Amino acid sequence: QVLTNAKGCYSLSLAEYAIGAILYFEKQMPRLQQQRKERSWDRFMMGQLPGKTLGIIGYGDIGQKCAQLAKPFGLSVIGLRKSPEKSKNDLYITKCLPASEINALVSECDFVVLSCALTKDTVGLIGQEQLALMKPSCVIINISRGACINEDALIHSLVEGKIKGAALDVTST
Repeated sequence: QVLTNAKGCYSLSLAEYAIGAILYFEKQMPRLQQQRKERSWDRFMMGQLPGKTLGIIGYGDIGQKCAQLAKPFGLSVIGLRKSPEKSKNDLYITKCLPASEINALVSECDFVVLSCALTKDTVGLIGQEQLALMKPSCVIINISRGACINEDALIHSLVEGKIKGAALDVTST
């Protein structure tokens, strides 16, 4: 029998989704759409990406493509993976942390992308503890598996305004 996978097949598409979500929140697209709908052009300051930090949890093929696309926007990128030494010479990241440093990563980032595999170790990887450590301006983007985030904790954080937003390509249900 032959066993294969589709490694790399969806990396670009998922990375583009992540960058699109970052721009959606940073450029306040809902506000722009509402102003267009109301034909009201109130001035406001849009955020800019240079100097902000993107954390990528699961720095494999998809995570690396996210970093590659984020670099031209001036984002500082921190990777998180089981074997950070594999990313020693990576030109797209500022640093790569071991998986045990997830709390340090989420507390430092303006955007957090989950692109990790679903394993027994990653079910509920982002829970109440990690969400509480995030900046109020942080946006979490899940392009991995829905079960990697405790969705009840995420909903609570969003409703309470503890984090800025979430872009979910996947959910548990």
